[in-house]
Amino acid sequence: MAEEVILWANLWADKLAIDSGFHKSSLFTYLIWSLVGEAIDLKKLNLQLMPYYRLMAEKNATAPKWLNPSEMKAWRQYIIASRRLLDALDEDLADHDLSMADYEVLAQLSDAPERTMRMSELADVAMISRSRLSHRIKVMEKAGWVRREACPEDKRGYFAIMTPKGWKAIVAAAPDHVHSVRSRFLDVLDKNDQKTLAEIFERVALRIRDIEK
Repeated sequence: MAEEVILWANLWADKLAIDSGFHKSSLFTYLIWSLVGEAIDLKKLNLQLMPYYRLMAEKNATAPKWLNPSEMKAWRQYIIASRRLLDALDEDLADHDLSMADYEVLAQLSDAPERTMRMSELADVAMISRSRLSHRIKVMEKAGWVRREACPEDKRGYFAIMTPKGWKAIVAAAPDHVHSVRSRFLDVLDKNDQKTLAEIFERVALRIRDIEK
């Protein structure tokens, strides 16, 4: 009985603190003294507390699930390493007047049939938003690396086509880029690390796709 009285006093103190703004510990002490001084009808008290139980259940269901120290360390290390890696790879391409986004676009086009892709498809596989891709393609057109052609079947759609100059640009940049990827990333991973990392990010990619559906 004593444990039940303490439990209900604690719950009531929570409720009254929310409703009144008074400090919970003072309310809890007052309730304990009030309850021990009278005959306690726990069933009646339980019925009175039911709305509060529901309120707390709703709050717990919507409360953020904060990261514990282990989760925070994994997340922060990923964010720091991935940003530094991408910045470094960007810098390593600067001598070729390419960004990582440019390189990815040219790499995808170089593997496509006739080095041609629809802009919408290219945005998806190069992991660039359509608006950003449109901007980059305009810059790359000025550099002479790609050109655009309207789709015959879809007047609003366009093809991105790699030019001979674009092909020369990626052929020249690829050896330096591969060296950067190895020295900055792969050289610190053994075969087991590579396999584990690939499996981890495959799961992450699948989760993101599932959420976005």
